[in-house]
Amino acid sequence: MPCLLLPPPANYHATSRSRLRSGPLRYGRQTVLRGSAARLTALPLTRLTFWPSLAVCIYAYIGYPVVLFLLRLVLHRPVRRKPFEPTVTLIIPAYNEAQRIAGKIRDSLQLDYPAEKMEILVVCDGSRDVTPRLAQGMADGMRVRVLPFPENRGKISTLNSGVREAHGEIVVFSDSTARLYPDSVRWLMTNFADPEVGAASGHYTVIRADEVGIGKSEDLYWKYETYLKVQESELDSVLGAHGHLHCDSPQSVSLSSARHDQRRLRDSGFGAGRRTPRRI
Repeated sequence: MPCLLLPPPANYHATSRSRLRSGPLRYGRQTVLRGSAARLTALPLTRLTFWPSLAVCIYAYIGYPVVLFLLRLVLHRPVRRKPFEPTVTLIIPAYNEAQRIAGKIRDSLQLDYPAEKMEILVVCDGSRDVTPRLAQGMADGMRVRVLPFPENRGKISTLNSGVREAHGEIVVFSDSTARLYPDSVRWLMTNFADPEVGAASGHYTVIRADEVGIGKSEDLYWKYETYLKVQESELDSVLGAHGHLHCDSPQSVSLSSARHDQRRLRDSGFGAGRRTPRRI
């Protein structure tokens, strides 16, 4: 098809240059202004979330121990410890602990505490291995008793069931994996000579930390936790006890929620619980 080419108008190039200058420049200016506005509104929000979060982390790991140390300089409630030998029930919760339960019972029988004042109660929480059979093979119905529950209900329910069957004035809880110093229970009982004490916790220690990959880091962590518990205990009361070794008077145990009453929970550095490191 034939076509006709006409020359451009005289002001065509000037108009194009004007569009190039004004169009992109105008939109570019708007883009810059919008970007500046976005940065001006976003930066304060970022700072409001970042700095308080950082401050909370610093306080939790550094500030709180310092506060405890300073408070302890002016506030101090020592425990009136003295020799005390109430009757004791040592409750050992066990779930699939066939490799450890026999050694745990033997170690418990060798604790430095009057045999006529301490009973060992093994509570099997629906174990699928031979844990109940091994425990019952060492039971005599007097010093060692076994509660073999057929269904797994969880540790809290298992401990509550054990407390209901306990005969001792003080209930001591110790995991199957924990190895106790011979005098650990005796030292823990000295805390209950103080009528204000309702519970006491053992001192957790990792032994042979060099033999496992995470042994040193775990040991450092528990040294830090132990420091906090000792400081809290000296001020008034620690907030929690270690599962490997702690004890309560039956009046201070809530069977529904494992809470303590208003009496103080103490951390006993002498009643030290320890365990052999597990290879992972």
